Formats: sequence, C-alpha cells, structure tokens
Amino acid sequence: MCEACLSYLTRITPQKACIQCAYPLPVQKYCGQCLRKKPAFDQTIACFEYDRIGQYLLSQYKYHSKQYIAPWLAEHMASQYERTDWLQAPEALIPVPLHPFRRWRRGFNQSELLAYALSRQMGIPVLRACRRHRNTDKQWTLSASARQLNLKQTFSVRKNIPYHSVMLIDDVLTTGATLDSLSQVVKDSGVEYVSVGVAWRAKK
Repeated sequence: MCEACLSYLTRITPQKACIQCAYPLPVQKYCGQCLRKKPAFDQTIACFEYDRIGQYLLSQYKYHSKQYIAPWLAEHMASQYERTDWLQAPEALIPVPLHPFRRWRRGFNQSELLAYALSRQMGIPVLRACRRHRNTDKQWTLSASARQLNLKQTFSVRKNIPYHSVMLIDDVLTTGATLDSLSQVVKDSGVEYVSVGVAWRAKK
C-alpha cells in the first residue's frame, strides 16, 4: 500500500489507548468497559481503528481471498509491538481457530495466516493449540450479550501449551467476546499471561 492510501487508515497510538483492550482514548489508561468487567486477556496491541476503510480491507482479505494482505498487516502489527514496550513478550502465537466447516468453506483461516506472517516478522513460533468445536453464528450479527452466550463452550485446548506467556492472534477486536472466551480457556489450561494481537480495533 502506498503512503497516500496508507494515510487514509486511522492508526492507533499505543500511548493513547486502553492498556488492556487497545480501545482508542485521549490518554493511556483502562477504558470504562475493562474497569467494569475485566476480560480474561491481559493486554492488547492493535494497529488501526476499524473504520469504513478497515471494513473494506478486511472484507477483501476474508471473503475475497486477498491473502496477500496478511503479510502487510503482520508488518504493521510487528511494528506496533515494538512500540509497546510495556507488553510482556509472548513465547508463542496462537491464532483464533475457525470451525472446520467454516474453514473448509472459506478455504483458509485468516487469523492463522496472519499468525504465520507475524511469526516470520517476530521470530516467535505459532502454536495451533486450540479448536473451535461449535460452528457459532457470526459474531457481528449479534448484540454484545448474545455474543457471550454464543461463545459458551465453543473453544477447547487440544494440545499442551508449554509456555507461560502467549499472544492470541485475530483480525479484528470488536466487543472482545471471542478473545475473552478463548483467553479464559487458554488460562484454564495453565498459561499465566495472555495478550492479544489484532490488526483492527473497533470502537464500541
């Protein structure tokens, strides 16, 4: 992407975002939602606000198989990680899993492609340690409360995670329900610290 087009994307400044969920704020602190109900994940890095242009790029990536977008996103995520010096270093990257039927229908897992591209940038291994065994309704079609119910008993850990600190990788964080649910499952398996890395952060 050229600099002119890149200028249309709204970058998130780590020093002006929620420490826990990367929601854009005037100053670095915890947002109201994280203060009211702390999510299971500990911290988040996010590159861009999920605005109209972000929605278009994500649609091209996920639904029109423009897989070459993944390395470009990974480059910006790695750069954002380097600027976030308070984040505990992850020992492995865990992509958010898709249900097998949805993966077959789409042809790929966008979060997994992003994780492998980020792995090459950061030199951190990818661990496909989790499974999604319920083909849940699409999260963006549901209210915040319905998203939580939709994800109950959806994820499980299919293999031992021999690390204390991991980073979950996904394309976009909206309410955080998916990443909260998966983080809890990962922590229940014995992982102490779970951070989140996303390309886009939606405004609530």
